[in-house]
Amino acid sequence: MMKKLKQIAVVLIAAVLSMAGLTACGGNEEDDARREQARVKLTFLTPLNLINEETMQQTVYDFNEAYEGKIHVTLVDDAGGTALTQLGTQDSAPDIVNLGEKQFKTAVDSEYLAPLDEFLAGSETVSEDDLWENAVERFRYDSGSAATPGKAGGDATLYALPAENNPVVVYYNVDWFEEEGVNIISVAEDELPEGILPHGYYEYTDANKPAGVDWVKTGDVYRVFNNQIPMNWEEVMQLGTIFTDIVGDNNSSNRYGFMSEWWFSWGWSVGGDCIQLGFTDGVNSAEGSVLPNRYGFSLNDQGKNILVTKDGVSVNGTTYNAGDILSYKDRTYVEDHAGDAEVKALLGDDTLYDELPSMREAFEAFLSISMTTGTRVAPKPSELSGTDYNSMFGNGQIAMLAQETFSSYTLGDYAEGYFEWDVAPMPQYRVYNDDGTLKEVNETPVTGKKATHSTLSCYAISAYSTHKEEAWTFIEYLLSDEVQNEIADLGSPAGVPAVKSVANSSRYLESTAQYTAKNKAVLLEASEYALYGDWGYLETDMWINQWQGRLNEAGGVRDGKTTLDEFFAEVTGRTNNALASLYARKIGD
Repeated sequence: MMKKLKQIAVVLIAAVLSMAGLTACGGNEEDDARREQARVKLTFLTPLNLINEETMQQTVYDFNEAYEGKIHVTLVDDAGGTALTQLGTQDSAPDIVNLGEKQFKTAVDSEYLAPLDEFLAGSETVSEDDLWENAVERFRYDSGSAATPGKAGGDATLYALPAENNPVVVYYNVDWFEEEGVNIISVAEDELPEGILPHGYYEYTDANKPAGVDWVKTGDVYRVFNNQIPMNWEEVMQLGTIFTDIVGDNNSSNRYGFMSEWWFSWGWSVGGDCIQLGFTDGVNSAEGSVLPNRYGFSLNDQGKNILVTKDGVSVNGTTYNAGDILSYKDRTYVEDHAGDAEVKALLGDDTLYDELPSMREAFEAFLSISMTTGTRVAPKPSELSGTDYNSMFGNGQIAMLAQETFSSYTLGDYAEGYFEWDVAPMPQYRVYNDDGTLKEVNETPVTGKKATHSTLSCYAISAYSTHKEEAWTFIEYLLSDEVQNEIADLGSPAGVPAVKSVANSSRYLESTAQYTAKNKAVLLEASEYALYGDWGYLETDMWINQWQGRLNEAGGVRDGKTTLDEFFAEVTGRTNNALASLYARKIGD
């Protein structure tokens, strides 16, 4: 499975035309004439790359042709990532910008963006119902202050619309699976035929193997991987161990079964998070810096999370249904009122099933994939010198890799001519009975939420634009079926189309574009529930800088050189101090 590294040359092709210190693309005499004749002249600042450049240039050309004499858009490549700087330049700010999600809140706080609520409400082209709800929610945001907390999602002001969806999924090496006798099936959980158990990975025996299936047998078992059902935490380790062969630390011959850089799918699945309003964990005296109605660093939250097992259950004024997980606020309410008759009754008959792992336990499960205690299946950070996870997957060193949908191009290019690959869901907390069926409490499966994150970019209008109506017309065009279908033709390397009806169309699902994933059903489902990463929670990510180094660096926690207790004792106080100066809110808080 090993192969030589293949270098990927990403070439940004742009004509050299000076305009507000930027580089305009695709200019020619015909286009220049259109611009001169247009009543309104706009600029569109967006990053261009090998995947999207041709399509974006054609999109702008077609728009200019359709609106000849009325509106002309000049495409400008944001090759240097200068969007925030350009938006702050009043006299030369671009009219429309494709802005990275990490830049979005800063742009709003700086009053660089124009509200879009009225435009969207009056649009006959763009329907909010046909956009990914969780993606739109991220671009509803009101800045906060010491006197008034900020707001995100819900009825907060809309300042941008998603340009695509880009959920993180598990990429897996099909050829390597076959070499190890892992049978791959692709069946949705609600469509499983009789005898097929609801697992992401399961080892059947002759005693429980379904009749009529033609599976390869390895030893005494049939190894079966279902690429439409999430593995639980134990299955990640069980399957990952099959591929893992660690000769020694930092050995280039090492092979690994599974790799994820992100803890989100573990923690979020059971209702946990890295910050919670008012959270303190008593690690040290610096916990006093968590002010009322401010966030506290909560990766060390050791309270058991609570699964609701019946419909219509009211807790602390919030109504929950079977399968929901209590919010942190309502979970702590239950903890504080466990002796009250009503709460006691709900706990007594497991209507409130308080046996889900804590955030700390979920975090420990994530860390177990790479820490040296126990059997690890992932490379440690110190083993990445001179390489990266993508190239290790492409070289046949990692069998399963959690990565963004956009990475289809990079990973597909590495693998081309060497092995076949596809995608599966990120892990989920799931509990099984001894016979392989899902454990149920009050007829409710004991599972966490399906969870992953995505990174998005968004289309926004500059607050300084003097042609906001025309700029909105262009955004409508970008999100029209016509343009979205062109993006769909690019397959998964361009992400999942922002418009759901296009993403669910045969044009996208059956796309055979170069380096596209086959299992697009997983991409669509993940797009429904993917959230933003912790870097998008608040107005800046400076609070993350207080702890992520000690977590991820060589010699840190994931490297097995720093214990969790040492980690929390070192970083909790300074993280809470950083959080004390921030006023934004996560969606839902």
